[in-house]
Amino acid sequence: MSTADELEAIRALKARYFRLMDTKDWRAWRQVFADDVVGVFDNAVSTNGADGAPGPTWTGVDELVSSVRAAIEECTTVHHGHT
Repeated sequence: MSTADELEAIRALKARYFRLMDTKDWRAWRQVFADDVVGVFDNAVSTNGADGAPGPTWTGVDELVSSVRAAIEECTTVHHGHT
């Protein structure tokens, strides 16, 4: 696979990730990840030069998808991916 093909594959995966999350197609979104994925949600804000508290860590695709689904199921999301 050429570098250009590899870059296009990454772009396509990123677009798929966003589209499936925004359409709440959780079964298909699960397929974007490896079964042994480890995800860290970190929206901590640094204040006074100190790091904020870390967010939760999810181990395994089912835990990740379940947690994200619970957090945003009722939200309208519109992800934009820019390079």
